[in-house]
Amino acid sequence: MTSVTFTPDVGGDNVTIDDSDSATTGLGNGGHRTRFMIALAQFMKVVLWVKTTAALVLGYRDAAATSASQAQTFAGAAQAAAGIPSFAAKGNYVFTVNPGATGVAWSNALTLAALMADALGGKTATLTHTQPLIRYVESDQAGAVGVFQTQVEGGSFALLRNTAAARDFSTNVAEHLVNSAGRHLFGGAADDALYKYIFEGNLRCIGTLSATVNVAWTSDGRLKDDVTPIDGALAKVERMEGVSYVRNDIDCSRRFVGVIAQDMLEIVPEAVQEGAGGYLAVDYGALSPVLIEAIKELAGRVRQLEGARV
Repeated sequence: MTSVTFTPDVGGDNVTIDDSDSATTGLGNGGHRTRFMIALAQFMKVVLWVKTTAALVLGYRDAAATSASQAQTFAGAAQAAAGIPSFAAKGNYVFTVNPGATGVAWSNALTLAALMADALGGKTATLTHTQPLIRYVESDQAGAVGVFQTQVEGGSFALLRNTAAARDFSTNVAEHLVNSAGRHLFGGAADDALYKYIFEGNLRCIGTLSATVNVAWTSDGRLKDDVTPIDGALAKVERMEGVSYVRNDIDCSRRFVGVIAQDMLEIVPEAVQEGAGGYLAVDYGALSPVLIEAIKELAGRVRQLEGARV
């Protein structure tokens, strides 16, 4: 038995026609008189489906051709706008957007080959620009502050920290500036044209800090307000306890001498300050005025005793 099913996926109504004697589907035994027109109608539906589908396919083809043509036109316009810079004599250059943001151009402001030579071959990388700079940018800049850049301008070197919003370098703080006179300024310090190294903020030294000649504290009376004498200096000194000790936070077996900061906090709180991790530190220089006044008190008592003997 042979049969044909006109399925919906090709436009039919899922009708099956065969050559059997079936009264429902067969063409045999006279069945063709009632089934032939049904089969012919299904066949025409399939033909119409093929025609419609072919028209859609041809439409897609035409649309694709039009899109390809437009893409070529746009590509040509983009190349024309960019100026299609020549490759001649542009070895080791990089392709960047031009300063006017109207196209592209070759740039050697930061030559990749020079940087690779510097990293791999021990050679010097040269940056050519009106104000050469290198910017250290995080991969995720969302709301970030504290991005650094180094730059050289007019004989000065600067390490700048961004204090504005992400990728906005309009507000910078100089973390390290070497001016044309060779003076080093750290932490945003202002140049006073006197000292070679000037720090703005606190400086922590892990180890020994030594000076060949002297260490001086700023003590100009013009910078001091609300000046009052130190009372009871001798009593304060009598409460102090000098101790010998070994540090347990560093690998060092030598012994030190000093005072306990917690004790000094109750005696001379002005000489105690809290540092990193909540640890207390003593400004030993601040104890000198207390010792001076204590000696003066002792000297006064000695004079009283000498006067009493006379």
